[in-house]
Amino acid sequence: MPGKSLYIIIVSIIIILAIIGGAIAYYYLTPPTTTPIKTTPLTASPTLTTGVATPTTPPTVVKELILWKQVYADPYAQSVWERVYKEFEAATGIHVKAITWEPSDGNNKMMVALTVKSPELLPHVSNMIGELASMVCAPQGCLEPLDDIYEWLKANWGNDLVIELFELMKWPGPDGKLHIYQLPWGASVWMLNLRYDIMKQAGLKPEDFSTFDKLNASLYYLRDYFKSKGIRMIPFDIQLSPTSLGDAPEDVDMLFTIFAGVHVYDPKTKMPLLNATPENFQALVKVLEVLKKWYDDGILPKGAITESDMINNVNFINGITFGTPNNVGTMIGVAKRQHPEWEYIVLPLPASDKHPEPFGILMPRTFLIPAYIPPEAKQAAKEFIKFVLNKTNYEKWYGYE
Repeated sequence: MPGKSLYIIIVSIIIILAIIGGAIAYYYLTPPTTTPIKTTPLTASPTLTTGVATPTTPPTVVKELILWKQVYADPYAQSVWERVYKEFEAATGIHVKAITWEPSDGNNKMMVALTVKSPELLPHVSNMIGELASMVCAPQGCLEPLDDIYEWLKANWGNDLVIELFELMKWPGPDGKLHIYQLPWGASVWMLNLRYDIMKQAGLKPEDFSTFDKLNASLYYLRDYFKSKGIRMIPFDIQLSPTSLGDAPEDVDMLFTIFAGVHVYDPKTKMPLLNATPENFQALVKVLEVLKKWYDDGILPKGAITESDMINNVNFINGITFGTPNNVGTMIGVAKRQHPEWEYIVLPLPASDKHPEPFGILMPRTFLIPAYIPPEAKQAAKEFIKFVLNKTNYEKWYGYE
């Protein structure tokens, strides 16, 4: 009979996937005390195509746009975003008040504020929370449809727009029809982020992580290797906290896809597949069994039960863990800047009998607008999104590949 630790993990994962944590406490409804980012208006370049109309006088109603976003990955990322805020204010006269959150904390607050329909608690625009916001909130009418900006983007970017990424963001609204409720400003890919220097030191090769059975064996080998060499490093990291809404669902999706051969929901119909068949349900049971065994056997950190996605990333960046499936792009970039002497390797998620090909899980990083904020705030939020996603601006700030 499963022990207490398995019960904790089962409850944790179910809460993660359902997004129903007990977050209605006062703490989760009160934004932190922060100092708004002070901006100095810049002179807009006469040749800059902003993608939004530049008024001759500042708006008379909305002087400040409230943005909730994830904490900056590092000073470089912060400098890029602060440049965006300054140039937006120069072009529109609207000051951006950016309030940053640790992902799990901010996501909880956003989900609660959306579902209880409290305009006074909501930002005008958010770029923190993932597509699960649409899964939970779109059918309730809590999110503003953004189909009009999607059509504008297709015209603005032409053939360079990755349509598949945007199609992932279509979810049923209150009318039962599919709409765009979140617009990607970037994307992360869930793959295996591993310390290549440690891998070679331990005598392992990339192919030793190519299937789940090989991955599992390699993780146990590394646990014993670290212990024998006196190396204080944990083989792997998957957060199991019930409040970790940021990345934890993708970590569960990774294992579920390996064991079931399908993702946790159908990308076209958006219907959940966790218990669509007896085989799928058994795959979910196996996910929980693997997580319990990894946790009990020291493959995962003992803090994984209370760990957030940000702590998972920090563990990897600080050399506490050998590998993690979390968020390839940003984390590897920060790690390379902080530890250029280390070697890294990114490998596909492992194959299995049910999923014979290695794979990755794409997670868009998105903008959303709450449905219950004033109309003038919605308009300002849409101007901000179009300003950021305009092709000329985006390539200038973030580069283009």
